Amino acid sequence: QTTGQILGEFFQLPETLIDQVLRQQAQTRPPPSPEEQEQLRQKLRGFSELRGRELIRHLLTYDELRKRSDIWEIHLSPGGLVEFRSNGIVRRFRAETIEEFAFGMFATYKSLPEPKGLVILLMSYGDILVGQRRAAMAGLPIVTDRMRRDSGGRTRFEYAVLGFEPDRPPLE
Repeated sequence: QTTGQILGEFFQLPETLIDQVLRQQAQTRPPPSPEEQEQLRQKLRGFSELRGRELIRHLLTYDELRKRSDIWEIHLSPGGLVEFRSNGIVRRFRAETIEEFAFGMFATYKSLPEPKGLVILLMSYGDILVGQRRAAMAGLPIVTDRMRRDSGGRTRFEYAVLGFEPDRPPLE
């Protein structure tokens, strides 16, 4: 088998997994329309149909994006715990209010090496209280603006809320 064929087989996703992803998204966002559900199904199925060269190009493109930007993973865990991970660096802090979240994230940012020109914050959450989620979501734009100002405009900070991720393994 060629590398492309092996990668193509790797992305053959069972319908049950696709259904699970759609159900999890529906818990945290307005339910996707039937058209959006079908688009997601087609996109996921498309990975298994990519020819080897196309799949390798996609993976190389993703790798290049990772080289030119920092990806910060933020996961909200029960008890007000915020878990941060990026490039092998792990930080934890507690935050149950907007101010605590913004302060903890800014302190984490200041403890890191200088970021690249683009930082993408990806936030997910487990089985937490609504107040903790709301505080973090309200704190994200506050802290990203503060970090941008602190960097003198040299770094752009963008964020996305990925939603509910109940089975996330603990950070090491």
